[in-house]
Amino acid sequence: MSWVGWGLLVVVGVVSMPCLIVAAECFLALLPLPKHRTGERGKVAVLIPAHNEQLLIDRTLQRILPQITKADRVLVVADNCTDNTAPIARSHGVEVLERDDTRNLGKGFALAAGVAHLAADPPDVVVIFDADCDAEAGMVDILSRIAVSTGRPVQALYLMYPAESAGPGGLISAFAFLVKNQVRARAMSRVGLPVLLTGTGMAFPWELIRDASLATDNIVEDLALGLTFAVEGRGPVYAESARVNGRLPGSSFAATTQRTRWEHGYLHTILTQCPRLVWKGFGDFRPGLLLVALDLAVPPLSLLVFSGLVAVAVSLVEAWLSGTWWAVLPLGLAAGAAGMGLCVAWAVFARKRLPPRAMASIPAYVLKKLPIYAGFLLHRQRAWVRTERRL
Repeated sequence: MSWVGWGLLVVVGVVSMPCLIVAAECFLALLPLPKHRTGERGKVAVLIPAHNEQLLIDRTLQRILPQITKADRVLVVADNCTDNTAPIARSHGVEVLERDDTRNLGKGFALAAGVAHLAADPPDVVVIFDADCDAEAGMVDILSRIAVSTGRPVQALYLMYPAESAGPGGLISAFAFLVKNQVRARAMSRVGLPVLLTGTGMAFPWELIRDASLATDNIVEDLALGLTFAVEGRGPVYAESARVNGRLPGSSFAATTQRTRWEHGYLHTILTQCPRLVWKGFGDFRPGLLLVALDLAVPPLSLLVFSGLVAVAVSLVEAWLSGTWWAVLPLGLAAGAAGMGLCVAWAVFARKRLPPRAMASIPAYVLKKLPIYAGFLLHRQRAWVRTERRL
């Protein structure tokens, strides 16, 4: 086989595998979810890291406080704030910890400071909730009861909604978010595997979060934390009945900033954590970790779609030049399976969120995101950057 053939063989494997994983997860998501054991609620602390969130912290607390009992507490960490986040939070009667440390920026350091503050009177469960999200009724109770009964981290269903001014691109982005956080999480939960943490709507038994390594500038600290717990045999469980809603940025600049942080952090995590999971999976004979590695290895949907189209095009050219069609069939079948699975996921979970007419914008949406992936290779974002907020 020529070097071109070997290179094409690698491409077939690298592109086909995540396509088949997505297809399998989309169909597994159609099965009923397992029921979680629930026990006592325990004493809960809701920890809210907030950096210059004066526009949203009031609404966030209004959604959280009705879910709090007399035994619970709410702690807002006003992290390097230069606005009125702290006084607005205090006006709701919650605890506020003001942190001023411009050398150690990022959500991880705010969480570490919050957990250290809670240690003086430790709760049974810590629920971590972002200051720019809305909690649906019952979220705190559901998460805390499952965390107490399982002794494991618990992840709520976290969905994003497009801004009112968003065009088709916002709708497509919200659908991609749904596929990752609901469809694929349902599939992993259905077969008894840990899910990925998504940054908000997360509950942790105190003994786990107390000893966790939180003080880091990792721009996807939640993702890395969940994988660490999975390696330790206490991977996060998924609780779809607990729901959290967020809103995608309305401006193009803010949307690009947010997506760059998310996707650069995710791609970096794939490169650094997948080998670790595979090594532990084989070394300790833990097939579940290998499956978690396969799930993690699926790139963002836009990159997967672009990679699949390019791979199919290259294989067709190679087949036309050489007369051998061995690469076209597996690539075509894998891409077709992924496409079919995503169509089924759309029909079951997102038909009302993503109108069929918006799908015509998918090619333009994918092309618009290519600079983000080029930036990962040429100028990777490593520092946490706050997304612009607007009401």
